[in-house]
Amino acid sequence: MKREILYNAKQLASESIYHDAKHLGKWKNYDVFEPIFTDGEMHLIGYPQFILYDGRRWRWTKDHEESAAITTHMRDSTEVVRY
Repeated sequence: MKREILYNAKQLASESIYHDAKHLGKWKNYDVFEPIFTDGEMHLIGYPQFILYDGRRWRWTKDHEESAAITTHMRDSTEVVRY
């Protein structure tokens, strides 16, 4: 993955409430990035969000997309809380 793509994902995450982002892999025709916190604290934010990039445009997941993306990449996600 090109360094500038990961940089852009990290930038988008930091412009929101997150501290950083990591690449999880592909879902459909998107690169999927998980926005993460790096302060070691627990953050209750609601349903997980992901950043998607199709090679041209960046966007956040919408409604039903989170569940499909998280199912695809759940074991790679560091932010999923297991009960």
